[in-house]
Amino acid sequence: MTEEHKRKISQAMKGHTVSKETRKKLSIARKGKYKKEENSFYGKHHTEETKQALKEQQLKIREKSSKRMLGKKNPIWKGNNVGYTSLHDWIRKHKPKPQFCEICNERQPKEVANISGNYKRNINDFKWTCHKCHREMDGISDNLRKFGKNQKGKTYEQIYGIKKEQQIKKKLCEVRRKR
Repeated sequence: MTEEHKRKISQAMKGHTVSKETRKKLSIARKGKYKKEENSFYGKHHTEETKQALKEQQLKIREKSSKRMLGKKNPIWKGNNVGYTSLHDWIRKHKPKPQFCEICNERQPKEVANISGNYKRNINDFKWTCHKCHREMDGISDNLRKFGKNQKGKTYEQIYGIKKEQQIKKKLCEVRRKR
């Protein structure tokens, strides 16, 4: 069969559905037909060269398909309606990481901290910080000193006496005033 012939058959069969009865007949006809010994590749192995060629081919296919699905091209792209963790992952991927913390300029940055409290997909609204500066920026260090470090099993409100959202707003106002 030539490639042209195969293409024409393929075009003619587009949209064609096979009935359940026909599927059953095909299933019965194929039972026992494909045994290990009757398979033309049974007992054979790919050469290392062929394996390498297959790997490279798969890598190209994956690379192409992943590029097609990046960002706004992805059908499940949420834009600014992204969740907290996913937004931070996106920022870590797209914001260049400096050698030192953007606040203290002493330690290596490990985390991205939101500046304004508005969690939008804006790289300029985040800073690369060390763990200590991030905790201080969020006001967690003060509360740990005040209430102690052994607070497992308690809610934020039980530990700090204030809801987390109120605490964040309060601390952000303090940070803005200091600037």
